[in-house]
Amino acid sequence: MAGISVLCIPFMSVEGEVEANVDGALRIIAEEARKEKTDLVVLPELFTCGYCSRNLAPCAETVDGPSMQRFRACSKELGLWIGYGFAETHDATRVYNAWALIAPDGDVQVYRKTHLHPFEEGSAVDEREFLAAGETLEPFQTSFATVGVIICYDGCFVEAPRTLVLKGAELIVWPSRSGGYLASQSLPQVRALDNTAPVVQVDGGQQGTHLPIKPWSVAASAMGEVLVSQRDDDRPFRVAIDCDEGTRLRASIDAGAHSLYRTRRPGLYGVIAQQPTSTA
Repeated sequence: MAGISVLCIPFMSVEGEVEANVDGALRIIAEEARKEKTDLVVLPELFTCGYCSRNLAPCAETVDGPSMQRFRACSKELGLWIGYGFAETHDATRVYNAWALIAPDGDVQVYRKTHLHPFEEGSAVDEREFLAAGETLEPFQTSFATVGVIICYDGCFVEAPRTLVLKGAELIVWPSRSGGYLASQSLPQVRALDNTAPVVQVDGGQQGTHLPIKPWSVAASAMGEVLVSQRDDDRPFRVAIDCDEGTRLRASIDAGAHSLYRTRRPGLYGVIAQQPTSTA
């Protein structure tokens, strides 16, 4: 497998301005695609609207909505895969925090955030009050790798990326809107090393009065080595991802401390899939 060229766009979304945000991203993609070959474009969590309100329904779209149609046309024209975060229509009060991956042939795969961020009632980020949770953790098939997607808070759970890698993911893509929290805790590097799989975490910034934040994005190799760390900076950047290294390490009994898969003992781990009996 050749190296994967990933164009990361830690876009500074304007709160609630879906069409303007999509316009801006499409301009960047077109400009960057002219510079050099790109396999995959990664835009952040809730890129189209940001956390613009505790009610995201006015900004929500169906999977086949206007933003999708525009990104599909761009993907086809430029011959590259594009992933972006959006609020997906669900019901009158809640939306899915979704991330769609579009193939040049028009095929679309969608992941919906499975772990909703808890916070004090009424806060801007108590996602349990205004988001609906997704119910599946399944990797995406692409022409260049099997890709596992997690969204922001999902990656605070060790089980989420591990499940995706056990199901065949060779690369973890991690769109987020964390205000730099994930990178400040070194979680992209830790999750990469945990799973012997490269991680591309693309954080979104946000302009507006509801939740103004700046991005901090990190890409890490399968060994947890930082390939790119870009703090308080919304400029697009590229990273070359080698999935072969992780594949080799996961398969090898001779990989020393990194023989995480050949020497696993799943029979000891049953409690991981159980709810705790007490919160004490």
